[in-house]
Amino acid sequence: MQLSKIHSAVWIIPAVLVALGIFGLPYGYYQFLRLETCLVTAFLAYSSFKTFGVLDVWTLSLAMVAILFNPFLPLHLGKEIWVVLDVAAAVLLLAHYAYIRRARPG
Repeated sequence: MQLSKIHSAVWIIPAVLVALGIFGLPYGYYQFLRLETCLVTAFLAYSSFKTFGVLDVWTLSLAMVAILFNPFLPLHLGKEIWVVLDVAAAVLLLAHYAYIRRARPG
């Protein structure tokens, strides 16, 4: 699927959800967050590769976030590290959305 044809909610909703991860929420939320973030970033990485046909910085960054948040082989890191990673993932998603909308209108 062409990135420019994907609805903006695919970037914005996960960015908001991952940003909410900085707060002390129930463990179940973080399990959901891992699954949701992994699936969305994997989909966007795949779509980015299919759209541009190259492994660019965006594709690799999104794939790395998918691996980092994967729920199947989870990384057990401290809360302080996850706060930084949550903010970074949210910024990456929003920056990628802005780049796609600016670089590939329509």
